[in-house]
Amino acid sequence: MAKGIIRSDEVEHSGGPYSQAVQAGGFVFLSGQTGVDRDGRLKEGIEAQTRQALQNAQAILQAAGAKLDDVVQVRAYIADLVQYSAMNKIYAGFFPKAPPSRACVSAELPEGALIEFVVTAYVGG
Repeated sequence: MAKGIIRSDEVEHSGGPYSQAVQAGGFVFLSGQTGVDRDGRLKEGIEAQTRQALQNAQAILQAAGAKLDDVVQVRAYIADLVQYSAMNKIYAGFFPKAPPSRACVSAELPEGALIEFVVTAYVGG
């Protein structure tokens, strides 16, 4: 099975030793997405960071020929569980029907990020 590297110019990339996403077989595996906009600026607050992180994921999925409806699993890492309900409210708007499976854990995140999403989508194959 060949793997393909996926990249979206709509999403900032730190230049670290990882790809924005990798497609293998019928799956697309996204690297963790935080609330950093295309210009490299971290949005303020959990709601704005959640929205930006999911918009980043959406743009990378689109570069792979996928969409949010194709997402089968999300792993959410949140810096402060007190902000869980605020994050969840924004998240629910991105997955209004048939949401993917999800795990959410508290974690220390890099560079002041409040939320990070790791997304896996299935596009057939």
